[in-house]
Amino acid sequence: MSGLELVPIGTFISELVNQVKLTANAINDVLIEKECFKTLSEYLLDIARTFLLLQSHELNDTRALKRTLEFLKEDCDKAECLVQKYKNCGRFYSFLFCRRIANEIQEATRAIGKSLAMFPLAEIEVLYEISDKVNKLQAEMQNAEYVASQSSLLILEKLNKGIIEQKHDQSFRNSMLEQIALSVGVSIEPSEIRKELDSLRKEREEAAARKEKKEEIFLKQVIELLSHSDAALDENEIKKQYELIRDTVENSAISNGTILEYDAFICPITKCVMVDPVNLCTGTACEKTAIEAWFSQGRNEDPRTGQRIEDITLRPNISVRQSIQQWREQNYFLKIRRAKEILLSDNYAAYDDALSEITKVIKENVITKYWIAMEGLINIIVLLVQNLDGNLKSRSLQTLLDIVERHSPNKDKAVAAGVLSHIVACVGLDYNVCMSAANLLFELLQENDRWGQAMPQEDCRWNEDLCSKLKQQRGTIAFLVLIILDKQFTESAKKMEDIMLQLCCDDDDTILAVASYHLYMPLVQRLCDGPELSKKSMMRGLEGMQLLDEDVKHLGEDGVINPLIMLASGDAESRELSFSVMAKLCTSYENRRLVVEAGAVPLILEQISSPQVSPIIREKCSEIFEKLTSIGLEFLTGTGVVLHDQELMITNLISVLESSSTSNGIRKPAFRALLRICKSAEVAAESAVTIQNGLPSILPLLEDSDKEIQNYALELVHQFSQNEPSRITDFLLVGRRLETFMHFLKDDNQPQHQLIAIDLLTNLRNTNFDLIKGLADSGAIPIILNILDMGSMKAKENVLHLLSGFMTPADLDMQKMMVQSGVYPLLVNILLTGSGTAKARAAELIGDLSSNSLNLTKAPYREGCFCFLRKRIRTCEVHGGICSVESSFCLLKADALSPLVKLLQDHDDAVKLKAILALKTLVQGIVARGATVLHKVGAIEPMLPILNGENPALIEEVLAMLEMVFTVREVSDSYSHEVRIPLIHLSALRKENTNDHLRRRAAKLLAEFELYSISGSLPL
Repeated sequence: MSGLELVPIGTFISELVNQVKLTANAINDVLIEKECFKTLSEYLLDIARTFLLLQSHELNDTRALKRTLEFLKEDCDKAECLVQKYKNCGRFYSFLFCRRIANEIQEATRAIGKSLAMFPLAEIEVLYEISDKVNKLQAEMQNAEYVASQSSLLILEKLNKGIIEQKHDQSFRNSMLEQIALSVGVSIEPSEIRKELDSLRKEREEAAARKEKKEEIFLKQVIELLSHSDAALDENEIKKQYELIRDTVENSAISNGTILEYDAFICPITKCVMVDPVNLCTGTACEKTAIEAWFSQGRNEDPRTGQRIEDITLRPNISVRQSIQQWREQNYFLKIRRAKEILLSDNYAAYDDALSEITKVIKENVITKYWIAMEGLINIIVLLVQNLDGNLKSRSLQTLLDIVERHSPNKDKAVAAGVLSHIVACVGLDYNVCMSAANLLFELLQENDRWGQAMPQEDCRWNEDLCSKLKQQRGTIAFLVLIILDKQFTESAKKMEDIMLQLCCDDDDTILAVASYHLYMPLVQRLCDGPELSKKSMMRGLEGMQLLDEDVKHLGEDGVINPLIMLASGDAESRELSFSVMAKLCTSYENRRLVVEAGAVPLILEQISSPQVSPIIREKCSEIFEKLTSIGLEFLTGTGVVLHDQELMITNLISVLESSSTSNGIRKPAFRALLRICKSAEVAAESAVTIQNGLPSILPLLEDSDKEIQNYALELVHQFSQNEPSRITDFLLVGRRLETFMHFLKDDNQPQHQLIAIDLLTNLRNTNFDLIKGLADSGAIPIILNILDMGSMKAKENVLHLLSGFMTPADLDMQKMMVQSGVYPLLVNILLTGSGTAKARAAELIGDLSSNSLNLTKAPYREGCFCFLRKRIRTCEVHGGICSVESSFCLLKADALSPLVKLLQDHDDAVKLKAILALKTLVQGIVARGATVLHKVGAIEPMLPILNGENPALIEEVLAMLEMVFTVREVSDSYSHEVRIPLIHLSALRKENTNDHLRRRAAKLLAEFELYSISGSLPL
């Protein structure tokens, strides 16, 4: 105690706590009886925590306390030795003595608890909480009980029973080895098994040195049993065993390809060859399960001799069991040889049976896998896979799977025989062949030698060397992808997907090869998790691929958008590649939605508008943004972008367009995007353009050197022409800009922009008279009239709208210029062949011209001397003077009267109205002649049904016309009966859309008719 007395109590407790913690943590490395050791670890950690609490108090440094701590340290040292002992112990050895290990842990735990119980809590005056914790902990530890796991005990019981009964058949050996290995987590690979058996041999030697005879004998028996299992056999030993069997068979009597069994092999009860023979006291051998059932039925006679049996004790018949095992192995040899002979022959009909026989032999005894390889059957069957078709090919693949399953040496032999190329060549063949090939391929690539027991797919390890060879095999990717994408394969598809992911692991070239077959998940995963160089490699690959619409869709579904957006914030190369790939992927609606939802729009706009960003990135971002706005602002407004954001967006785009240093590769897609935004967000566009004073930036682009830019500028200027017509007009009137603008009108190859240009001019026509004059001076009139003659109907409608600015009645000179340029025949032709809108506009323009006809008509005169009879000059029926199309714009001379009359029967009220207004110009100021002409050409009669219509404006114009023409007696007499009833109804009935003004006007006209009738004695 002298050494301990010199150490302060606090220091000693700290050292003890550290030792306890180290022991508890070391337990994590113990691989057997984990539950027992885990409980011990928890107790130790509780002690460490409790002593740390004690250490925070001032403890009385008493002799009793130090003595207790020394006892506790000694017990903890023993626990540590126990942990170290089994931490470095072989797993098989620990399993075999799991009961003893559990007892040792129990003793160590109780010893520590006993030392803890001696702790002088009263003397050191600790808190009640700590005292209570110590008391509970020591009580639990002193009563702790540990038992080995039930599954381990069951295996041990079976093992001990087999040793006692001297079971030495191969199936029992293999079964025990696998159960023990599985229990302690050892792989069923020959190298691992031999390592564990060597450890057992070492432990046996140490037991002998310790003179522990019982343990030494037990270990010897276990080693003898397990070392003869298939997984523990050395291939050279197997070869020697096989040669011995071969020599024995060659010296044996064979009947029909089989060595006949001896009578001693047959059970007298089952009449079959025995599996587990046992002897009765009479010496008769029977199948164990059969004789047990015999006795359970109350039968106590010998089944062979009938002799009564007093002693029913059963004893293993080891010699017969071994003889039966040898007999079976000899027949396995014969079956393998016979199958080989058939498969080397041309007897194709027998191939299926031969392959089935090989599978059957393997299932009965897996050691025959070695024998099959030694007979060269692997190479033979690989050739069958290459040369056969249909069911036999599938059957050959399945047999190869049976031969190589969980057998590394046979896998190596199959690969050496070239099976990988033949598997890959199965691509596109029928379902059974492809499925068999896929299952074989998966097995070949696994390092799984668990004999006779399937290993879960997720627990398998990949054979890296074979995976490398498979990657080099031509056609591998096509084979894998075909099965993965084919919906008829389910389990096989999952296996092929696992292979694919393994081949793609850290291999950019393979990932890109897979992507070239339209399977993108590995590539997307690499973009998410790979190193920076690999991410760039993936993007370069995508950039160079020819992607179909389906490919673009699948990439988006596989999650490629988010990693691309993340990479868009990386270095210059990453940003360039990322935006380039995104530009390709944004052809898909769903991908565009994903880009916006990921919040990438501000980043994209920032790249477009920043001069410091490389031109390539700006171009790609412009392209992306154009695609995002392909249907206006649907995406952006659907994800919460408010009006202010829209204005900012438009402002940024305008600033990009006005920069002279911006390339067309940036400007064009940005222009297209701006156009779509402006069309779908007019309010935001107007506000942004006003705030930015953006129109002056856009207008000069009408004169840009690039035709496409000019066209975009035209569309955008047209967009704002109704809101800022004066500014646009002022721009066009400067210099020779109107002449430059003419190319939009002249270019018949771009009818759409021709229409826009006409519509733009139409919106501007009333802003400044100088514009119309400037257009005329710039040679616009022939161009416009050519469109009116040769253009599409929509173009003609727009031109007619524009011509209203040229043909206003107040500008007589411009009207003359238009008529002299040939507008009148074109207008008349429109009356005959145009659309409803075109007819209405043409009628209106003819009316504008006709309104000046009376003033332009020249008075008639006669030629010759006054004293001689002068030649009479023919005058106009309506205007009473000398008329012509060019001099007075007379619509009669232009042959427009008849077409206008026909329009009165058009189904479109707007057309009728404009026709009436045009005809009305014939009676204004010259009622008598005009009314007579209208009556003669039948223009009045089509007007009368209009009085029964529903259009107030049209009815009012008809009434106004009738008021004038019915002042002419001849005309009124002609229509007195037809007009009376419509007027009565119009003045008397209260229609919903007939106002009081119309009723009064109709009543007044009716009253004038009545008065005229009385004075003229003519009945109405």
